[in-house]
Amino acid sequence: MQPKRRPQRERMEKLYELSQNVLLLDQQQSASAQMCVLVRRALSLDFVAIWDAAAATAFLSESDDRAREEVRAIYAAHFGGDDLASGYSRRLLRTGERVVGAMLTRSSAIDSRSIDAAGSLTALAIERSRSFAAESASEGARQSEQLRSAVLDGLAHAFKTPLTTILASSSGLIEMGTIGTTERELVALIEAEAAHLNELTVRLLTTARLDSKHIRLEKQEVNLVELMRAVAKVCTDENTTVEVALEIPTHAPSILADLHLLKMALYHLVDNGARYANPGSRIEMYLQEREGAVGIAVKNSGSYIPMEEREHIFERFYRGPRTASQVAGTGIGLAVAKRVVEAHGGNIWVDSDEQNGTEFSLLLPYAGRPFANASIWTRDA
Repeated sequence: MQPKRRPQRERMEKLYELSQNVLLLDQQQSASAQMCVLVRRALSLDFVAIWDAAAATAFLSESDDRAREEVRAIYAAHFGGDDLASGYSRRLLRTGERVVGAMLTRSSAIDSRSIDAAGSLTALAIERSRSFAAESASEGARQSEQLRSAVLDGLAHAFKTPLTTILASSSGLIEMGTIGTTERELVALIEAEAAHLNELTVRLLTTARLDSKHIRLEKQEVNLVELMRAVAKVCTDENTTVEVALEIPTHAPSILADLHLLKMALYHLVDNGARYANPGSRIEMYLQEREGAVGIAVKNSGSYIPMEEREHIFERFYRGPRTASQVAGTGIGLAVAKRVVEAHGGNIWVDSDEQNGTEFSLLLPYAGRPFANASIWTRDA
């Protein structure tokens, strides 16, 4: 006859088995749902309910609407304890100081220490599942972005060859001098629009390649006033419903920068302002110097970005839910602007309110050195 195992040893064996099972959870399924089954079986409980705060859902070992409400109430009220008369045990599930859920169990004989240990293991399982999901989502987003960039690159290259042929053919027709005045005007229009498409294709190619970790800057002396005027002209030509008003100093400050990339970043800011501004309104673009840095801001009226969206608008392919269906766009422009500005050691941010509209600001150091003090840039300083 085998000796009877002591209760403490039996408890430890059950908890050890439970801890092993936690490591073997199927990460493709709910950790809380699996823990309901495992905890009930390991501790020989009558019933287990778990509230998963991240999923905002209750998981039960058997259907019980009253228990569903109670386990949610445990989490909401942040209380726990044992009720020996009813056999119910209530626990908050914590990882460190953070409460990730709650657990309600029922048994004929409550073992508080085992319930405590099972609660800790359940909290660990929920946290591991959350971390795994976050990592999977991050990897999925990275792969999705790589695919989108590859598509952009492929499309841009596909456009380059026919555009080159169109430009060469239209130029050849004009140089031959065998067509009349009306035909020359039409061919000139074809050439101008093909050149515009070619410029857009170059932007697309550059955008696709900005995903590389290190952007190679081809720096030269850039006259910022001339740059702002050039961007204002391009944007006005493309969008005749808005006016771009410049506010610039009497002298023309210059910095060492990549002219092509900086022009593209500023273009995206002005183009974004034009897309979301009220038709017929003005886009203001102004420049100021501050303590070894130079700032350019682009402001429109008629648009508002809620606070909860501002941390996302510089993410690639992000479109605000309120405006995605109203304004055409890809969600690339602001991400490109941010990438370019940061490659130059600068900062970019947005301010927005319902009365005054939205203002994007970028701050660039003259010497190309990174800095952290964006507070030196204010329009009225």
